[in-house]
Amino acid sequence: MGLKFHGVVESRGELYGCRSCLTYITSGEELTSSAFTGSTGPAILFKRAWNITHGDLKERGMTTGMHIVRDVHCSSCKMKLGWMYEMALVNSQIYKEGQVILENALVCRISLDMKDPAGEEPGVPLPPNIETSRHRKSSAKKTRSNSESGSSSSSSSSDFQGKH
Repeated sequence: MGLKFHGVVESRGELYGCRSCLTYITSGEELTSSAFTGSTGPAILFKRAWNITHGDLKERGMTTGMHIVRDVHCSSCKMKLGWMYEMALVNSQIYKEGQVILENALVCRISLDMKDPAGEEPGVPLPPNIETSRHRKSSAKKTRSNSESGSSSSSSSSDFQGKH
């Protein structure tokens, strides 16, 4: 069993990943502000991040007041990437709650042609939606058999109701 990747990447702007292993972490569409400072220097505040693990709750004094935070680590290589704001103890800072700070020194921008983290080959078609396919096939068969036998559409609906 491989690693779990929870984020879905579909035209979400620039991608950001772990500088150590290039695991996808978040995208530019999730960016709240790039005017933050972390323990290693400049940092970025994001609304959401994927493929991270959370540390224990800690009360931390910062330049904007006291906050309850959890350190966040890359789920693949376990490198510390920043922290998540769980609770702001200053009313003006409540907007940060639930958001993630990623430090510029610990993350990097990933090009859009990144390798698929799930290890699937590009160009391999996804399997069809089985439920939809079944309904289409059964509808097509009923339509064909109704037109061949001259049956009315009401008899085919009663056949369908009988199978439930």
